[in-house]
Amino acid sequence: SLAETPGYFSIGKTATAEKPARGGYDPNARIASFVGAFPGYAPRYAVLVTLDEPQAVEGTFGYATAGWNAAPTYAAIVGRIAPVLGVMPAGPEIAALRFGAPPGERRADLSSADAGGGM
Repeated sequence: SLAETPGYFSIGKTATAEKPARGGYDPNARIASFVGAFPGYAPRYAVLVTLDEPQAVEGTFGYATAGWNAAPTYAAIVGRIAPVLGVMPAGPEIAALRFGAPPGERRADLSSADAGGGM
């Protein structure tokens, strides 16, 4: 996922919508959003990124959707603000856990996991 920030497991959702225009919607004018929370195993912070009319560029392979524009912006924001908020990157033992295991498989036990930040 382009919303991933190394060391900071996040959860989130993208949304891309056409902007209203006279008589309907303008297929060439979009709003792209991503809302995410981190750290995903014990969410403490939420970030909403909304981009008005994001542009399709070479770096997004011609896409102007939230997954290609708003999600990477979220990842960059988390990478900058998490240390300031006292949320330290998760160690490999947390990063390797499987969250939301399929039915019949045991989910990760996080009762002794260090969520970082000490709050």
